[in-house]
Amino acid sequence: MTGRREELVRKLQAKLEEWNTRIDELEVQAALMEAEARTEQQKRIERIRRKRDEVQEKIDALSRSGDDALRDLEQGVNLAVDALKEALQSATSRFR
Repeated sequence: MTGRREELVRKLQAKLEEWNTRIDELEVQAALMEAEARTEQQKRIERIRRKRDEVQEKIDALSRSGDDALRDLEQGVNLAVDALKEALQSATSRFR
């Protein structure tokens, strides 16, 4: 794996761990909500987890890719990361 790819994968994995912590925090907050609000928040959290899984799959593909595919895979990872960030921000804003 090239140095650039290794660094990108390392940074993405670290960010993913940070997001996993935020997802766990959302779970705790959702547990304290009223039943109807909790159900809606749990649905949001499930969508976030699916987006997180997509990011992980793209990171895995990136780490296994050849140099010629790096740019294309990097774009896909960035799109998935942006979608995950947006979903987390939306869910987090419900608690403010």
